[in-house]
Amino acid sequence: MKPYDPSIENYPLDGHTTFQMNSVVRHRLRNLCAGMKMAVERIADQVGSTYPQVTDMTPLMIAELNSLQVFTDRADLLFDRLPPAACRCIGEVVSTVRSEFREQFPDTVLHLNFLDTDTNHMLEHGNWLLIILRELLHNAGEAAGDAGEVELIWAQAAGAKIVVTNSGLEIPAEIPLAPPLPFFTCRSRHDGIGLAIIARLCKALVADLAIQSGSSGVSVTIESVSGEW
Repeated sequence: MKPYDPSIENYPLDGHTTFQMNSVVRHRLRNLCAGMKMAVERIADQVGSTYPQVTDMTPLMIAELNSLQVFTDRADLLFDRLPPAACRCIGEVVSTVRSEFREQFPDTVLHLNFLDTDTNHMLEHGNWLLIILRELLHNAGEAAGDAGEVELIWAQAAGAKIVVTNSGLEIPAEIPLAPPLPFFTCRSRHDGIGLAIIARLCKALVADLAIQSGSSGVSVTIESVSGEW
């Protein structure tokens, strides 16, 4: 009888194989979301009058499929090529994320503080900073919760720096933060890729990322090494 070889328990992945696997999985997830949304909507149209419970469940199923689509798109930012850099002014970036924050967290207070910052200043990698702030504020809003507070500080003249703080709970010690690693999270229904996406974009921007967590909340600081975004 041939001796048992424990190495056969796991397929030996290398970087190239992993990249291909991630690409295929994300492609399949997109197809699944699109196909299932069409099927769910068609079934609801055809049988909804006879089976009202199907119509009642349709919004929930569509919402879950939309969430899976959003997760897949965010996974691209972690595993695929970054989108080409695009110019945005600071005011446009902040206005966009503020509107999204208010829609997602209507009961959470968001403070904006611009320190010596010209909101008309154009950012060469403005779309990357928009993604960073979107992830930061979403994490901060979830952590702060209803009736909590989140603050965004943007300093430009004395060295490009962004600070986002929230009044939520301290991040558990078992969550890796230096550097952040994907799929580690302490919250239910949370995918744990936001900080990893931010860390990747900070590396591309040549910016330092610092995360401080304590009993009074969490503060994330992003500071450009060159002093300019």
